Amino acid sequence: MKTSLLVLYLLSATPALAEIHEVRMFSRNERGPMIYEPDFLRIEPGDQVRFIPEQPSHNAATIEGMIPEGAEPFKSKVNEDFTTTLTVPGT
Repeated sequence: MKTSLLVLYLLSATPALAEIHEVRMFSRNERGPMIYEPDFLRIEPGDQVRFIPEQPSHNAATIEGMIPEGAEPFKSKVNEDFTTTLTVPGT
């Protein structure tokens, strides 16, 4: 019984360690077209990334062949906030 409670506690505590990273998406700014700020994140498995469209006509999506093996691809709708949880290590 004590082991079950410990496992339950550890599983329920794990999400509190995850971070939510925010990426702002711009159609254009002083750096050029289709900009993500920041353009690089260091994340851990279980962290979430929230993509925020700051200007119209923008979305976030994985590119086939450019995500780690076993990672789930995603594609947000244009002009909508989108949050994804990344579970597989990689770049």
